[in-house]
Amino acid sequence: MHVGAVLEQGGDTSVKTSMLWLVGAFFFHTLGELCLSPIGLSLVTKLAPLRLASLMMVHGLVSMQSQTMSPV
Repeated sequence: MHVGAVLEQGGDTSVKTSMLWLVGAFFFHTLGELCLSPIGLSLVTKLAPLRLASLMMVHGLVSMQSQTMSPV
C-alpha cells in the first residue's frame, strides 16, 4: 500500500495521498481472508479426528482472533 501511494506521488514521501489507498488495501485484505478462511476450516475438518473436529475449529478461530487483538 505504501509503495503504491509513494509511486503515485512521484517518489515524494512528504506528499499526502488519497484515502482510497487505505480503503483499497483494506478491501483486498478482507477479500483474501474471506477466500482463505473456508479453505482452512475445510482442511481442519478433513485432517482432525472426528471427535475433535469442532474443538480444533474453535481453537483455530480463537487463535486468529487473539492475533488480531494483540497490541504488538
